[in-house]
Amino acid sequence: MITLSVLKAKSSNKVNSVNVLLVGNPNVGKSLIFNNLTGSRQKIANFPGITLTHKSGQYNFLEKTIHVHDLPGIYGFNSSNYEENVAHNFIINHPHDLIINIVDARKLERNLFLTLQLREMQQNMILVLTFKDKIERNGVSIDVKKLSEKLGIPVIMISSQDKSDIKILVKKITELTSERTIIPQYPSTHLNQYQDLIDNIVDELENTVVLYTENILETVPVRWIVISVLMNTRASETLWPFWIVNKTQNVIIEYKLDRRKTSMDLINYHYETITNILSGCCDLSLMTHSFNTISEKIDKVLLEPKLGLPIFVLLMWTVFKVTFDFSAPISDIIANYSKNLAEFTKNTIGNKLVASFFADALIGGIGFILVFIPQITFLFFFIGIMEHTGYLSRVVFVTDRFLNKIGVSGTSIAPMLLGFGCNVPAIMATKSTRDMNERTAMILVNPFMSCSARLPVYVIITGALFPDNAGLIISLLYFSGIIIAITILYILRKTILKGETAYLLMELPELTLPTLRTTLARVYLQVRKFVENAASWMAIGLIIMWGLSITGPSGYIGPDALDNSDLLKETWIFRIGDLFQPFFGVFGWDSRLIVSLIFGFIAKEIVISSFGLIYGVEGNASSLELIIASQFSLASGLAYLFFILLYTPCIGTFFAIKQEIGSKWAYISVTMSIVLAYGVALVALFVGNLIW
Repeated sequence: MITLSVLKAKSSNKVNSVNVLLVGNPNVGKSLIFNNLTGSRQKIANFPGITLTHKSGQYNFLEKTIHVHDLPGIYGFNSSNYEENVAHNFIINHPHDLIINIVDARKLERNLFLTLQLREMQQNMILVLTFKDKIERNGVSIDVKKLSEKLGIPVIMISSQDKSDIKILVKKITELTSERTIIPQYPSTHLNQYQDLIDNIVDELENTVVLYTENILETVPVRWIVISVLMNTRASETLWPFWIVNKTQNVIIEYKLDRRKTSMDLINYHYETITNILSGCCDLSLMTHSFNTISEKIDKVLLEPKLGLPIFVLLMWTVFKVTFDFSAPISDIIANYSKNLAEFTKNTIGNKLVASFFADALIGGIGFILVFIPQITFLFFFIGIMEHTGYLSRVVFVTDRFLNKIGVSGTSIAPMLLGFGCNVPAIMATKSTRDMNERTAMILVNPFMSCSARLPVYVIITGALFPDNAGLIISLLYFSGIIIAITILYILRKTILKGETAYLLMELPELTLPTLRTTLARVYLQVRKFVENAASWMAIGLIIMWGLSITGPSGYIGPDALDNSDLLKETWIFRIGDLFQPFFGVFGWDSRLIVSLIFGFIAKEIVISSFGLIYGVEGNASSLELIIASQFSLASGLAYLFFILLYTPCIGTFFAIKQEIGSKWAYISVTMSIVLAYGVALVALFVGNLIW
């Protein structure tokens, strides 16, 4: 029987295995603590929405395996957004031995609301106050011992980057999970006039509870379920047993309670309790005025719409300019190594077919991608700095008013910017959008953001056709993608995907200086993931293309076709391109250029690598630029670039769209992007012919 005074924690039931949950508000340092505990390198950024689902890792200590789960940042259990649903479901349904409630020590009044809710759920927990270094630097004192006594749980204060503090946390975790824990019921005197009402409901339910066997009751006490229903939490509509919810709602009707007033009263009582708790533990007035003075001064500039938007545009242009100017010399060095390796392979391997496979299909193709790793690294580095400093949160805020006019909130800018890295995680980042129509529209336009895979195509073509203005043309492509995405977003929200614009409710994190170590570690992971993904998809695509380039309707032709344009015309690769010539004939593109676009559906990196394969210039960027210059006019080259920008998303993005919003929308995305790409490419061709 489940009693109302104590509740046993639902644990993993394994003597040598412990499950720990990291729970807290956004931007309190959960992911950093997770990384320090587990040795992982999960993404850390100074804006909300980084952890959209739980991340798991583990570490070993004193012959125990500690499984750590980093949950999305939440403010409480009172809303229906995606992150809170993930966290709430995980706490209730996943066996765990301990909750580490991580709280920003500078914002105790706000953060402790979640702490009170966890205490009312009778969770075995420890409160961890972060940013100890900033607290001490500003002369603020927090009586941790008294705070622990008032809350009835252990409390420690740490600096997330201090290894000695992390060791203290590790020891405390071991101590609190060494035995089965009995969690005392949190006194609910703060519920004031609702206390007797809640007691009456719980008393009526107590004898009924034993007749039911819902697993949820092993984790959460009936009292908390009743409180959550009275507070009108969204979780009460889906997570709790119907018979408890129904009984509580009947009592609300019976007592003629105003549901909205009851909910607001209970929320206010929670905050009054927090104020009373903190009044004896720290100086609240000092807590309010001691922090963020420098950040606030900078925000007066960054958050001013007339200044904020131009600063953002100028900053992005500077990022592109610096990226391409600084990376070019490094790319040239890699290109020479790739070229020499391909030539060495051809000269060393006696069998012409085998030599062609390694030199042309693998080294020649993948080598072209390696040439552009410096550009991709610089781009990830600068975007990472914007994330870590908290600047992206300012971009969200300053663009909200403008984006509201087209039917979306400022939060949509974050997935757009994440799309510069890869469209797949950017699509996943839209999960936090409450309105499904708004989310669908955002997903459909996200592929128009120039992902890192398209960057090598831009660089090689602009370098060949516009050597003096390559950076300017590439910046034009990136900004054109944003403008086109916003335009299509507006059309979708005013037609087939109408709906109310979700309001923007976010907490601006303090602007901080990112650590070089953290930023470089994140860049390394992103670049490694890019290379791994590119290599896997490209290996498949390039091997298929290589096979089609040495065979034809007449049978086997041989590797000589890659160096002989007359022989290449007899291969399958050329014949496939010929099939689409009527469609692309207006642009004057060679059949090989068309085939590269077709295989670009597998992965956009294949477009540039296929150039090296079918034009017979293994890993030699300089030679390829000369060939490209001969294949395109300036106008047709510009049209090709805009087609690459907008046409069908890669296969990974296609499946991400299909998974998130269904097959119908995935095929609509492909169709819409091809039609749009063709139309914009025609405009680019027309304008290009007028200029050149």
